[in-house]
Amino acid sequence: MSPPANNPFEQLSPAEQAEFCRCFPRAGFWLGTLPPPPDLAPYYQPEDRAQPHAPAYVESNTHTMERPFTGGEVPPPPYSLLAPATCFWEDLALAAPIPPYVEQLDFWDRVCVHMDLDPAEAKLGYKYSVDRAGDFPRSLANEHDLHTVIEHGQGLVRHARSRKIEVMIHNLKPAVKLAASAKNMKSKEPGDSGVEHLAVDFMNELHQLKEHLACATHSGHWCFVSPIDGHHKQLDIFVLTLWAKKMPQSPVLVRRQPSMSTLVISLSMILWPPSEDDSDDLVIYPGIEVLLHDLDQVIPAVSFLQYQAAFIGHEIFYVDGIEDLSHDFLTTEIGLPRGVIKRFKSHAARLIRRAEKSQGGGKASEIIDFIDIVAKVSNGEKENAE
Repeated sequence: MSPPANNPFEQLSPAEQAEFCRCFPRAGFWLGTLPPPPDLAPYYQPEDRAQPHAPAYVESNTHTMERPFTGGEVPPPPYSLLAPATCFWEDLALAAPIPPYVEQLDFWDRVCVHMDLDPAEAKLGYKYSVDRAGDFPRSLANEHDLHTVIEHGQGLVRHARSRKIEVMIHNLKPAVKLAASAKNMKSKEPGDSGVEHLAVDFMNELHQLKEHLACATHSGHWCFVSPIDGHHKQLDIFVLTLWAKKMPQSPVLVRRQPSMSTLVISLSMILWPPSEDDSDDLVIYPGIEVLLHDLDQVIPAVSFLQYQAAFIGHEIFYVDGIEDLSHDFLTTEIGLPRGVIKRFKSHAARLIRRAEKSQGGGKASEIIDFIDIVAKVSNGEKENAE
């Protein structure tokens, strides 16, 4: 066997080649880079000879024989589809490392330790991995049940070809959650009734609001009557609940509906019809408590809600009365800090513009309706003229 071209072995020095041959005396022969060592018998390839052929009319009675092995490399055995599959052992895979043959008491103790259960009170069952998910586990209570599990599992292993058979041990007596006892163990203060106070904080205000808004015209409904034109606006329980939640912040809200901009987006526009004249006297401005509440959420350190009584004492009930107030009046009479007066008046002006813009939007809708009516009348006159 001649060495291949560009053989890495030839690129080594004589000392490295000698060390390579000493460490790997047979590697060169198998890789085809070295001549065979003298202790291995040579492999002779027999020559092909021409075999005599019998005439076509003579039936051949010769049988194909395997060529005898004469030495050299051992070829792999021929693959045959008729060779039977052999199995040297069978294994029953369990959820816990337990040998196939074990006494019932030892098995019970091992499983209970593995599952962290009390052996005296445990109630176990078993299922195979081939069972349906909705099948209830079979009882595993005595030694007969244990032998049945192992024998039936070994039978499933014999018939299984690709699936892995497992035995799953189930706890038929799970622990019961003591939710009620956990609630009783919680320490309570005098007069505390758990989490129920979160749902009844504004119940008194809600009952008061329902009695105040109970409509005599619409039986069984709650209506807010506009102080301008006496229009009845029916309110659902959702709006009443949000209204009642805002009442502890301002007791005067029982007589006037709060700003809907902080409640529901669809109710953010003015609920009263627009005025019929061009004056701004009938614009519905937000109350002073809305202004103080908005600023209190942004700057809680100032506690703006404490100045509500001072504004009401000076007969300032709505935000439009803030425009004419000076800085000295707000600091001396009301008591506001000088550092927040700029933001106070800026937010008041924003609420005023928002109210006037909503009022102007109602007037714009009236103008559009009037234009449509004029267009229809003009079209009718044109048709009559034709």
